[in-house]
Amino acid sequence: MSLNRDWSSQFNLSGVTSQINNNRSDVKAPKGFYVVTIDDCYIDTSKNTNLVKFRMTVSQGEFQGATVWGSLMQIGSTKHDNRKYWRALYESIGLQPAQLDQGAFNFSGRDFIGQSSHVFWQPGDRDKGVYDECSFMAPAQWQTQKQQFEATATAQGSALATPAAPSVPSAPSVQPAVQTISAPAPTQGFAQPVPQAGFVDNNSVQSVNLQNILGNRPN
Repeated sequence: MSLNRDWSSQFNLSGVTSQINNNRSDVKAPKGFYVVTIDDCYIDTSKNTNLVKFRMTVSQGEFQGATVWGSLMQIGSTKHDNRKYWRALYESIGLQPAQLDQGAFNFSGRDFIGQSSHVFWQPGDRDKGVYDECSFMAPAQWQTQKQQFEATATAQGSALATPAAPSVPSAPSVQPAVQTISAPAPTQGFAQPVPQAGFVDNNSVQSVNLQNILGNRPN
């Protein structure tokens, strides 16, 4: 091992905020709906010349300052039409449908920097091979789905917090004497169906699917 303790370098720290006093960090926000500020928007040409990446910071709430990442493939670079995801991005920063329906327009990567956006975010797990997921949403859609998400989380939390009733051993039952009365045989020779009680028809139950609430998201 060779240790160099005589290293030297030049620094210019003018205008730099020290990390200890910097609210922004690379701590990822947990799964949820967030208002974010787009800090950076770029294409890493050394990896994928068609993948646009967005680095964002949560701008309000409990996790203010945490990091959120998003990415979109450029229009025309995928097998499937992904323009709906780009439209969601533009709507998430405040553009109105009437503006977007006017036709083609130019928008550069730098135009996104500093914009406020509305997103649903779910961090991945590299150890498990799960990628981050980020969906851009129009503010009205974001608000509706955020309320649904929080209501579901509250209901699930309440269910977990409610302790189960302790089980009480039942007393040994005493079977009373039963007088058997033979019923007359059916005239047609067929046993009559016995009605079933206490069961719910599965077709009448609606299952709550989080994917349906959140909608399709880009990979």
